[in-house]
Amino acid sequence: MTSNINGILVPDALVEAANTVKRKGGRVYLIRPEAYEPLLVDEGDAKQLCDNCNGIGHLGLSVIVGGPFEAVPPSGGGDDSAKATSIDGKWYLQKTNRNKYFCPVCNGSGGFVERQAKPQSINL
Repeated sequence: MTSNINGILVPDALVEAANTVKRKGGRVYLIRPEAYEPLLVDEGDAKQLCDNCNGIGHLGLSVIVGGPFEAVPPSGGGDDSAKATSIDGKWYLQKTNRNKYFCPVCNGSGGFVERQAKPQSINL
């Protein structure tokens, strides 16, 4: 099953992970990487990127573990994996959830191959 978050289809496992963090008082953000350039899959074929995951094949979560701060906080803050990030003009410490969730639209492939018609020889 999938859920729709701001127009992005996400797997239920991602929603469950986000809700677990939120029940503990945390804040979470959906990670959807920037789009890649179209990839050549085979000579003459092109890969159409999945609009849901921007061609990456997976989605993730960013967990806010500290903030907001007025100035850039030192990374870590007691947690070596926490990094400083800016959201809406404020600074936070965030951790990226190491779990990657397959995109439910492309099933983790990142896109769809558009096969170009290849000429076929016919022996008469």
